[in-house]
Amino acid sequence: KISLEYDHEIVCLDFYSLPIFNSVAMSLIEKIESIVNTRVAFTYSYARFYTKDNSLIAHTDRRSCEYSITLNLYSTHDWDIFVNDIPVNLKQGDALLYAGSDLTHYRNPFEGDLCAQVFFHYVDPDGPHRDFMPGMGFNDGMFPSSFNIHDILELIHKTKNTVKLKDSLGVML
Repeated sequence: KISLEYDHEIVCLDFYSLPIFNSVAMSLIEKIESIVNTRVAFTYSYARFYTKDNSLIAHTDRRSCEYSITLNLYSTHDWDIFVNDIPVNLKQGDALLYAGSDLTHYRNPFEGDLCAQVFFHYVDPDGPHRDFMPGMGFNDGMFPSSFNIHDILELIHKTKNTVKLKDSLGVML
């Protein structure tokens, strides 16, 4: 599904569960499980293209986002995500794993021209949110020909440091 959504009266381009991003999300399961020390099941992916003055209000994610990853695909300017009021700067190719439905996160207004982010969401298949499996799944969304799995995987493999956000889950992949 591709949609245009209003973010504080500014249009953002959204992509729900594109097959290419779903494939990437599935390829990360083993790594996530080793970090959170429990099994996880993929629920859905979501990509958004932000433009100048877009922001993200402080929120926690829905229950289908027990474990969330935000991956910076591209940005013309640095744009911190705040998790429990701790700023995390994700450079192109950096990803942050955090407890999306438990930790408050937000972004201040974007000062650049374009920022492309993709989000991957998971639940514990044996936990209280297991009813959200398997989510939107592989057959939803549209596949734009301009996306290349090898380029996206290369971004994911450009990983950096691991950081702990307070006592809660927050790991740079």
